[in-house]
Formats: sequence, structure tokens, C-alpha cells
Amino acid sequence: MSNRIVEVFTAGCPLCDETVKLVRALACSNCDVQIWDLCTASAPDEGIEKAAQYGIHRVPSVVVR
Repeated sequence: MSNRIVEVFTAGCPLCDETVKLVRALACSNCDVQIWDLCTASAPDEGIEKAAQYGIHRVPSVVVR
């Protein structure tokens, strides 16, 4: 069985932190949770590219694959 990928796109704010906590609490053992903080200076280009690919314009946003 392959793992489900859950991606959370955040801005590093308190509302986003609550969303991250909720997603982690709800994720099952077969879920790989990836957090993308898009507002840090060290934000990986991959996270920004994925957000654009998914059409994300507001955070927090959650994508489940």
C-alpha cells in the first residue's frame, strides 16, 4: 500500500499553525504530511512551484494526493 501525501501550504502565522496541528492530528499512519511555509526567506522553490501548480492563492491550504 502506498502512502497518501498530504501537503499543507502556510504563511507561518498562528492560523496556519492551528491548521498544521489539525492536519497532523487527523493524518493516519499511511499519510506523509509535508509542510510548505511560503513566507520564509528560506522557502524552498519546490513549495512555491507546487503552490502555483495547484493554483493556490490563499493560505493555509491543504492538498491530499
